[in-house]
Amino acid sequence: MTKPRLYRHYSDDRKAEILAAVDANGGNVKDTADQLGIPSQTIDYWKQGHVHADVLKIRDEKHLPLADRLEALAHQLVDVLPDKIPDASLVQAATAMAIAIDKMRLLREQPTSIPGKAELSDDELFTRLRRLAERVKQRTTTPVDGGREAGVELPAPPGGKEPLSQ
Repeated sequence: MTKPRLYRHYSDDRKAEILAAVDANGGNVKDTADQLGIPSQTIDYWKQGHVHADVLKIRDEKHLPLADRLEALAHQLVDVLPDKIPDASLVQAATAMAIAIDKMRLLREQPTSIPGKAELSDDELFTRLRRLAERVKQRTTTPVDGGREAGVELPAPPGGKEPLSQ
């Protein structure tokens, strides 16, 4: 016996909040659906414009309050970050802070990347990493970890050349 399908009703205000959350997630419907526990098909249907025109207007009005909340969250995370280092990995706390800042900037229609920066090819990136590793090696000659020299180890670049070490 199949269960009857349950339909949920969403107010225009709630639909607008959900669509603003999609915007904060860079348009990613699946991530938004997972975060909010709402079927992705429902959100995708609304995103395609199958909502009352007022919902789209309300959505735009929701951006700034949501951006303000995310900015407040980012400030809280910045404040607690030093205290959380013993309990959580630095990566976890820093990632949460970065996500909040990124979403806040998206909602304020601010850039989330540095404009004018050219994308580096793998070879250019590897060359820069090699130079950085060489500079670090020159500066780090103090013995650490049982007498081994401090150094940097990088993986092999694209194309299988030798890896960088110390």
